[in-house]
Amino acid sequence: MSNAAPNRVASTAGLRAVRSDGRSLEALLDRMVELMALEREALRQRDAGQVLALADEKESLLEFMQERMKGRISKGTAERLRSVAADLRRNGILLAFARDSLRDALAALERAGHAPSGKKNGRIRVVG
Repeated sequence: MSNAAPNRVASTAGLRAVRSDGRSLEALLDRMVELMALEREALRQRDAGQVLALADEKESLLEFMQERMKGRISKGTAERLRSVAADLRRNGILLAFARDSLRDALAALERAGHAPSGKKNGRIRVVG
């Protein structure tokens, strides 16, 4: 896992900037697309800290977007939301695959007699 993350995202700083300048829902969707691209890159770099930071920011952004979407939205925005939702699902699949791959690798180590040091109560704890 990489400890250095030049593009590390501060989970609340980006959202504060979005809130303070009163951006439109389209700009919020743009930010979500940007976060998902950063998340895919963090997965490729195996940067767990960055993935977690991005997850926090995505969650905050989604909550903020829900507040902003209480009224009607345009047909174009609805189509864009469907596209972003599909991208979120794809990233979720990548995250699940990464988790399962790590679990399988750790299980193979354990079968070979090289149990990871972070195992407690039958569970494996991965840090870093």
